[in-house]
Amino acid sequence: MEQENKEIRSFEKLWEAVQVLQKEIEYSYVEALGETLQNIASGNQAQQVEGQPDAATIEALNTAYQELALESFTKEQIRRMIQYTFLKAAKEDGLQTNHQMTPDSIGLLVAFMVERLTENKDTLSLADFACGSGNLLSTVQLFLQESGKTIQTTAIDNDEVLVHLALQSFALESLEVRVMLQDGLSDLLVDPIDIALSDLPVGYYPVDERAKEFKTHAKEGHSYAHHLFIEQHLNYLKPGGFGLMIVPTNLFETEESVSLLEHLQKE
Repeated sequence: MEQENKEIRSFEKLWEAVQVLQKEIEYSYVEALGETLQNIASGNQAQQVEGQPDAATIEALNTAYQELALESFTKEQIRRMIQYTFLKAAKEDGLQTNHQMTPDSIGLLVAFMVERLTENKDTLSLADFACGSGNLLSTVQLFLQESGKTIQTTAIDNDEVLVHLALQSFALESLEVRVMLQDGLSDLLVDPIDIALSDLPVGYYPVDERAKEFKTHAKEGHSYAHHLFIEQHLNYLKPGGFGLMIVPTNLFETEESVSLLEHLQKE
């Protein structure tokens, strides 16, 4: 109970620091969280750019970072604190659904499934081509490392704010992850992987010329991004690899799902 209370107090302290920075530099709350994590990862030192934030605010932030004492927490506790703070920030910003974090209940289920599917492997390569804030990858990687596996991870997304947040989160959780700011549906410099996992963004992909290079593209109009991402992840799997995707419940109920189902059956 004492440890749980300590975690809650530190979450509250982290959120207070985010609010102070957000107000001072007028970023979104999610951007302010990314900057806060970067400051903590840089030795608990707030960064001043073009006179912002002012000296008094920097001193207050540095004190708050030191009081957080993240070094006294486990990697999993740090992940949860970042997750809770992101949820607060996302609510304040009115963040769209596709940018929300994967719930722990789902992330841990995915992690358990990966562990069971790879019981005989000591080394694994993972990738998420729509990683967002990176919480799903963090959840799975930390879970697998606890079971003694060596993990090589690649995280890709085209949202600069979320990629920055993911990068700082991985650093504070002491996770070695190759992070790339790139459209996950473009040509990727990624070696074949054992496990592809992703909480897929749902909606239409606007780049029709690129979409036409996929077998699951729509015959007319924009293609569903989640269809293309399923195909993209499968394209980079090793023989015998596994893909675990979090998808809409009506995935196979739309007219456009015919080409996706045909592709999956062939694969």
